[in-house]
Amino acid sequence: MFARRTLHDLIRPFFGLVILQPIVILYMMLISDDWKADYMTLGWPLQILCTLWMVPGYMWYENHVLTEDDDRFIH
Repeated sequence: MFARRTLHDLIRPFFGLVILQPIVILYMMLISDDWKADYMTLGWPLQILCTLWMVPGYMWYENHVLTEDDDRFIH
């Protein structure tokens, strides 16, 4: 199913996880009375699950949507 797996496919979702932390923390601060507890019980586990879910998503996208001839392809 995913013939071409690259390090890029694995790193991209985890980089996104790190980059999105300030937005998630700000969101938790705005909507929650105890944002630290909610972040640790809901925000953090949900982000890990979403990140793991995106790894095969990125692999599929780069194998089926991007092609070697496509200008958007990262060599």
